[in-house]
Amino acid sequence: MIVANLSGPIPNGRRIFYQKQMTHHLLPEVSRDWLRAVTNCFLIRNPAEVIGTLRRFHERMEREIFRHEGTLDKYLGDGLMATFGTPFPGASDAGNALRCAQTMLGAIDDLNRERRHRGEPPIRISIGLHYGQVVLGDIGLNRLEFAVIGTTVNAASRLESLTREFGCAIIASDDLVQRARAETSSSDADFTHLVARPPQAIRGLEQPLGIWTRVHNVA
Repeated sequence: MIVANLSGPIPNGRRIFYQKQMTHHLLPEVSRDWLRAVTNCFLIRNPAEVIGTLRRFHERMEREIFRHEGTLDKYLGDGLMATFGTPFPGASDAGNALRCAQTMLGAIDDLNRERRHRGEPPIRISIGLHYGQVVLGDIGLNRLEFAVIGTTVNAASRLESLTREFGCAIIASDDLVQRARAETSSSDADFTHLVARPPQAIRGLEQPLGIWTRVHNVA
């Protein structure tokens, strides 16, 4: 499942980890429709309110990531990227990622109930999930950043974008779903709301990728 080469310290104390690792990427983002609404609000309301909304969104997403043994890789403005099985793989990485994505929808429902009481519009999120090899390492020269890169990362991002075309909240690759099914920690309930779709051509991948979708009605 994993092939890893770990180097020791090099001059100036910088560490380099080179790992080709089977892992999962989770990319939740706020709906672009909501972002247009936020942009309009930004013009007529206190910008601090916009930042406060994003912080409350990030708080709830972060909580679910950590609850499902994930790693928060980075915030992406209105979204975030998380990995499962990095830097060390576990026996339930794919299942944890899938369960995390689905509980994120419940967390957004809770947030939307609070927003409704304040007379604010609901938030919609879209999530892409994929399972595959990645490269982990410190990048940069003077300002170092631990990065997760590779085709798997790009594919997860493109699956998230594909949710707009399918009108759904989650798109998970068949690679991730099949891996999750094989894990002993998974149960039938983890897959109840998923619908198999025809394979899709994903930029950067040589072969079409099988996908599963989940629709979510905003509370």
